[in-house]
Parts: sequence; structure tokens; C-alpha cells
Amino acid sequence: MRESDLGTWAQAHLCRYLFAHPPVHRVEAGTQPENAPEQHALRKIGVRKEGVPRGAEFRDGARCDIVVFGLLRGEQPPD
Repeated sequence: MRESDLGTWAQAHLCRYLFAHPPVHRVEAGTQPENAPEQHALRKIGVRKEGVPRGAEFRDGARCDIVVFGLLRGEQPPD
């Protein structure tokens, strides 16, 4: 398995694990706007981009935007 595929595999399995427990209805992930590989990995398993909250994170001494992704129960990632 390639290293880039390992992260995608781990994210998909984590989502399946979380949704296997009844109280979990939503899994949310956030990443920096410039982190294209992470955003690609999330989209690849079916996690949807939901928006970009401006100034939502404090990083390296400054307020930064984040990209928020979400997956709901019933939108299980592929095996």
C-alpha cells in the first residue's frame, strides 16, 4: 500500500468504526485551505466539503481560515 493510500484507508476505517456506535451521527474534519492532499483524501472517501469558516483557527500567531468537511451516518465511506 502506498503511503498516500494509507491515510485514506485509515480515515475510511475510522469513519466506519465511529458510525458503528449508535450515538455518532456526524464525523467532521477540518484542514488548512492549502492542504490539498488532505482535502483530496477526505473527498476520496466521500466526506463532503461544507464550508470555509474565516479566521476560525489561531495558528503561528495569526487567525487563519479552515476548510470544514463532514460525513453523516448513512453516507458510509466505501470499503
